[in-house]
Amino acid sequence: MSLVDRSRSLSKLLGDGVEQLGELFQVELQLAQAELSEKVANVGWGAAYLAAATLFAIPVLTLLLAALALWISDLSGISLPLSLVTAAVIGAALGAICGLTAMKYLRAKNLRPDITLEQIRRDIAAAKDIVK
Repeated sequence: MSLVDRSRSLSKLLGDGVEQLGELFQVELQLAQAELSEKVANVGWGAAYLAAATLFAIPVLTLLLAALALWISDLSGISLPLSLVTAAVIGAALGAICGLTAMKYLRAKNLRPDITLEQIRRDIAAAKDIVK
């Protein structure tokens, strides 16, 4: 095999490698898109169920807070308006705790396509090894 043939062979191999890397990155981008679509759909379903739960929970919580106010009034002997305020403060504190917990789950980092990003990191490392 002559030097010219070896040179063409080497350039063909490098060209094929670059072409395959390009195809690989296209596939990785498609994977990222699919993963993001799935995560967005999950967030959508989660929001829908949260809205439904809220719809059912509001009247129940209202009745429970009213019962708590009556219980506080009977137990401690304080006036009903003051026991209603006490029950409202307790309800507000529980609502704040639930709201903060919900915000933790709705952070943008939960939408990141972790599997795809890890695969892309591996592909980049493999591409660097090929180029060396």
